[in-house]
Amino acid sequence: MSNALEQKSYAEAFVSPQWHPGGKSFWYRRRINDGFEFILVDIIRRTIHPAFDHEQLAKELGKHASAKIDQRYLPFSWIEIEDGFVRFRFKTRIWQYDPSNHQLSAWDGVFTHGNPVLTSIHGSLRDQSYPLDRIDVRFTNNTRSPLEMYSASQNGPPVLRTSIRQGEMSVRRVDVGSTWIFVGFGRLKGIYHVPDVVADTVVLEETNVDEYIGSVGAVLPPGWEERVTQADKMFYINHKSKSTTWYPPVGSLLKDPGGVQQTLHIPKVDKHSDTDIVDFNVTVDKYNVWLETTSKHKHQLSTNGTEEQPYNKNSIFPSHKKDLIVAWQSTVFPWDSLYNIKYTPDSQIRPELLNESIRLAGDLIQVERPRLFDIANRCEVPTVDTLFSNPRCIYNIGWNESGDEYYFLFIQRGHQCVRVIGIDRVGSTRIIIEETSQTFIDGFKLYYHRISHSNKMLWASERDGYNHLYLFDLKTGQLISQITRGPWNVRSVEFINEESEEIWASAYGYWKDQDPYHLHLIHVKFDGCDCKSLTKGDGNHRWSYPWSRDSQHYFVDTWSRVDLPPQTVVRSFNSPDFEFDIQRPTAQDLLTLGWDPVERFVAPGRDGKTPIYGVIVRPPNFEDGKTFPVLECIYSGPQTFSVAKDFGFLHHMRGLAEEGYVVVQIDGMGTNWRSKAFHDVCHKNLKDAGFPDRILWIQEAAITRPWMDLSRVAIIGSSAGGQNAVSALLHYGDFYKVAVASSGCHDNRLNQITWGEQWMGYPVDESYIDNSNITHAAKLRNDAKLLLIAGGLDNIVNPASTMKLVTELNKQGKDYDFFFIPEGDHKCADNGVGYKRVVRFLREHLNP
Repeated sequence: MSNALEQKSYAEAFVSPQWHPGGKSFWYRRRINDGFEFILVDIIRRTIHPAFDHEQLAKELGKHASAKIDQRYLPFSWIEIEDGFVRFRFKTRIWQYDPSNHQLSAWDGVFTHGNPVLTSIHGSLRDQSYPLDRIDVRFTNNTRSPLEMYSASQNGPPVLRTSIRQGEMSVRRVDVGSTWIFVGFGRLKGIYHVPDVVADTVVLEETNVDEYIGSVGAVLPPGWEERVTQADKMFYINHKSKSTTWYPPVGSLLKDPGGVQQTLHIPKVDKHSDTDIVDFNVTVDKYNVWLETTSKHKHQLSTNGTEEQPYNKNSIFPSHKKDLIVAWQSTVFPWDSLYNIKYTPDSQIRPELLNESIRLAGDLIQVERPRLFDIANRCEVPTVDTLFSNPRCIYNIGWNESGDEYYFLFIQRGHQCVRVIGIDRVGSTRIIIEETSQTFIDGFKLYYHRISHSNKMLWASERDGYNHLYLFDLKTGQLISQITRGPWNVRSVEFINEESEEIWASAYGYWKDQDPYHLHLIHVKFDGCDCKSLTKGDGNHRWSYPWSRDSQHYFVDTWSRVDLPPQTVVRSFNSPDFEFDIQRPTAQDLLTLGWDPVERFVAPGRDGKTPIYGVIVRPPNFEDGKTFPVLECIYSGPQTFSVAKDFGFLHHMRGLAEEGYVVVQIDGMGTNWRSKAFHDVCHKNLKDAGFPDRILWIQEAAITRPWMDLSRVAIIGSSAGGQNAVSALLHYGDFYKVAVASSGCHDNRLNQITWGEQWMGYPVDESYIDNSNITHAAKLRNDAKLLLIAGGLDNIVNPASTMKLVTELNKQGKDYDFFFIPEGDHKCADNGVGYKRVVRFLREHLNP
């Protein structure tokens, strides 16, 4: 019941503002009882009221539809309000409603207030002579649901790459020209085509993409049915397997990416194959750099380019004076493959071998090497690569204002050194900014921004123990100012006003009296003055504001906790005391209906002083005097933290609690977004997974909660959490008795290079072997109960990782359960037959 109450409360409190031009009013779609209504908010007048007469519009629309329309279920979810008219799409047409006289008529126009399909996007346009292959894009999920992020392909179905939790932000390095698809609760929420810009920001808001563009929704395979819960959450029934799932069949999401792009009028990116300069072009031909003058004479600038070490035509960077260029030469190594087997392909009787190109930890990688050329003398200017040898990757920053020095970012393989390096006109190299670490430099926190028309650069660093912003002088390499400071972390930069030298950023832990994982919006000046939080309220905050800089006067601030429904107000960027309540539900209403809130709990970690945060979910059949098994849901991936902070997003834990368990979730040492020292625990030590902190936390909680039976403790995890769950039995089998591990990466030598080397380092050494579950398989106790689950089509963690563990357990004569789902993907244990097996296994061995 608590889960259903939370879902209903969240749906009713959810506000996704759709801003009007000017940024002083917006509308949103509000859940009321068992229906919806459109609400108009006028910030200047401080009014909140229905956007139109729903009953009257329903009557008028019913006349055109020749059917009765229920005002609570109007057959559209997107409107635009302009010049007093309300416009919406019904079936194949856009309609216009005049509230003054209740006239409804077809309207031959298009929606104009921005495109929620492509969402709110802004990028810093750059000189088109500086072509890039990949850019950093920040995706923020402001929808009602977690989002699955798929990469689209012209040659096959979309491929699931990652997921973004509701209210969270994720930075991804993506290919220019690629297409990404976002799906939440089974609905298409966004399609993004990566533009040719320096960097981009994408905010996905709540909308129905198919309705906005007038396209047909997902086409389900035979035997599948789509249904919607009372909380407006879509789910799917597979009548063939007699199972349900929250996820649609992947192939139905986007049959033809190109066709959808055409529908959305997405321009194809014009990839520049050469560099246009005033009097000549610089091109790459036969692996080398060539100069072509206006008289069509060609001069070879480089002679060392080969098939194995070609120059990159998309990485040629001319100075502003046009007298020097930098060209990147690549050392190319082919991608290796990992394979999946599709045992039951639709097109043939034989199994189909699927190939995924991937680089694993320790693999040979493509290496980029900047080289300097003198245009006037038509020759290379010798440079020494001592300062940037053994790169994991390098990124172009560009030439200084005078065109006398070229800047680039160098990340050393192994993630222990990051530098901004300069090459001057005579080929001398120097270190301008440098970060070093004996453990690792977190690539997920990497941030730099060059201030336009200056020699200044914003830079993020953990050099003082927390992630903060700094301002550097690129000319001298000197630190101008530490912009932010304190025992808290800058999460990301929202936007910058370079003229007024102001920054708006998100931050974890800004308020000392709150959970350090609560996110807030802060404002600060380049010199570090006037650092303040623009958001207030004890909870995890998310915000929405107009993306037009001229309209950024106000923003909508929503915050919640696992024990507090979402609170939504309007705040001002310029007046800290301005606060306009939109929706402020209380927890008391839920308590009177029998809601059992999730409990937040804090206990000291292994050092006896560092607070460790987690949550406790009681079973619905809870009674004083009874005891219940304890089930920990674990994911200790060092790139993030896992304990939920928002209201209404504990569906999985609530579902497990309904089986009769006390379900807990904890963020131990080694996870992200606390201090650098807290994070460093994971370095070459993934098998630790914070267990010394987790065990103490559970034991401390049980002291005042005698209904937690610590003789029956289980653990469940997927992906990195699957690795953790097995590690719990192998290394802490005296405490954990039962484990479920799905899609686990049990040996990080089989993990993607970007993840494995970030935390385990390079070169691949004995620490990889020592942290492998396969190495320690013999430690599985005879009384331990282990269920391993793997999906044959998992393209994120290849099932070979689980198979290697299975093989070693067999060699050691160990007893365990193994469930293989031939058609299963990375989430195969979250629903369907995989989840049924999990529930049955836990019930069998925990006796709830």
